[in-house]
Amino acid sequence: MSRPENSTRLTLKEQVLLHRATVNRLTIHLRNRTAALNLLNRCIYTLGFGSNDYINNYFMPESYTSSRRFTPEQFARLIAREYGIQLNKLYEDGARKVALLGVGPIGFIPYELGRYGPAEAPRLNTAVELFNEELTDLVAELNANLTDARFTFLNTTGISSAGNIKLEQLVPCCPVQRNNMTCIPFNNNICPDRRLPIFFDNVHPTEVANEPVANRYYAALDPTDANPFSIQQLAQLQI
Repeated sequence: MSRPENSTRLTLKEQVLLHRATVNRLTIHLRNRTAALNLLNRCIYTLGFGSNDYINNYFMPESYTSSRRFTPEQFARLIAREYGIQLNKLYEDGARKVALLGVGPIGFIPYELGRYGPAEAPRLNTAVELFNEELTDLVAELNANLTDARFTFLNTTGISSAGNIKLEQLVPCCPVQRNNMTCIPFNNNICPDRRLPIFFDNVHPTEVANEPVANRYYAALDPTDANPFSIQQLAQLQI
C-alpha cells in the first residue's frame, strides 16, 4: 500500500528498495555479486506486513476511504497482490528462504476494542483472516513458480487463539490516552506485574505474548502453525 500522508512508516516497497541498496553495498564489500547473493541465499527472511493496512487504514473510515471503496475480499486481494510483487523483488535480490507472518486477531487488540467494542471484534478478525487466506495462496504460488526458493506461512491467528485469554490481559500495561495507540510519554505508572498483560500499549504485544508465538513459529507444535515449513525446517533446507 502507499504511505499515508504525513506518515513516518516506511511502506513495504520502500523497505524492499532499502534491501536492494544493502545488497549493492554487500556486493561492493565482497567485490562479487554472486558471493553476495550466495550469502543471502542462506539467510531466513521473516516478513510481517498487513496489520497497519488494517489498523491504520481500512478500519479508520473517518480518515481513509478504503473500506468504502473495497469489500473486505477486494482489500485482502489488493494488499496480497502488492505483497507478491515485493516478494518477487526480494527473490531477485537473493532471498531464498522466506517466512510470511499472518496478521493476528486485530479485533482483540486494546485499540480496536476501544474503538469498536467486543461485539465488532469478529467482523474485524474475519476481514483479516481473508488476508491470511490470500497469503496462504500466495505462498503456494511462489513455491510453485520460484522452484529454487522456499516460502512458508506462519499462522499467527491460529497460534494466538489457542489458549484461554483473560479479559484483564487485554488491558495495556502502560497508561494510554483514549483513541491513542502508544503509551503516554513520561508516565511511569507501568503495570507492576509484566508477566500478565498481553499488550504493553494499545497495539504492541508484550514478551509474554510474543515468546510462545515465536516458539510455535519455530517448531510448529501443531500442524496448522506453519505451512508448509516451520522456521526450524526452513533453516535445515538446502537450497
